[in-house]
Amino acid sequence: MAISQNLFGGQAQSFAQLDSLPNPSYYYVASGSSDATPRLESGMLLDSLFRRSIRYIKQLMKDHPGQSLGLNYMLGKIATESGIETSAGSKALQYCIDNYSPNRVFDLSEAQEQLQLALQNK
Repeated sequence: MAISQNLFGGQAQSFAQLDSLPNPSYYYVASGSSDATPRLESGMLLDSLFRRSIRYIKQLMKDHPGQSLGLNYMLGKIATESGIETSAGSKALQYCIDNYSPNRVFDLSEAQEQLQLALQNK
């Protein structure tokens, strides 16, 4: 599956069906032109986007310690679903379970399910 910042008309369909990719994973295309196919074929993975997101969440946790419960959940969910920094993700989800209080981001069962996924994927 390919995700693009700039999808030009029917290209969205061709990105989704491009089966000559080296890895049938997620690809991130920061395309400034109408044809992003070469970037897809080069294998630019979403890893860099996920890594930047995790770094940003970690910085937010330092800057906004009062929001640590929701931010830890987001870090854990991104880490679990992307397979990046899974150890940090597991710790973040365990923090959410240990320090759970009702909130608008997640409920306790969601945190427990994400932690089980994280532990299975280790």
